[in-house]
Amino acid sequence: MTKVVFRERDERVLPEMSAKVTFLSGDSAAAQAGGPPLLTVPTSSIVERSGSAVVLAIRDGKATETPVRTGRAIGNRTEILQGVSQGDQLVLKPTPEIVTGTSIKPRSK
Repeated sequence: MTKVVFRERDERVLPEMSAKVTFLSGDSAAAQAGGPPLLTVPTSSIVERSGSAVVLAIRDGKATETPVRTGRAIGNRTEILQGVSQGDQLVLKPTPEIVTGTSIKPRSK
């Protein structure tokens, strides 16, 4: 077991709570060498459509199929090499019924 200390208090974190975490191994040499940080998304947000990996980004309240180029799997997340940017909102577990143009109401954090 590893104990952590938070720099800023978050009222959602209570004493004796536990969490599952993944530590990046030596594979992140680019990050250690000052390279760009990895962009990852939940693996469940990536689906295959017409033979290509896509995510469903939420733009202006509508789903937009966005092709992505994926990298390594890191736990339950997948590295994104091309296609989306940090801060993009994605459908977490898209179903086949959700296509470009489907109205989506994002969940608030």
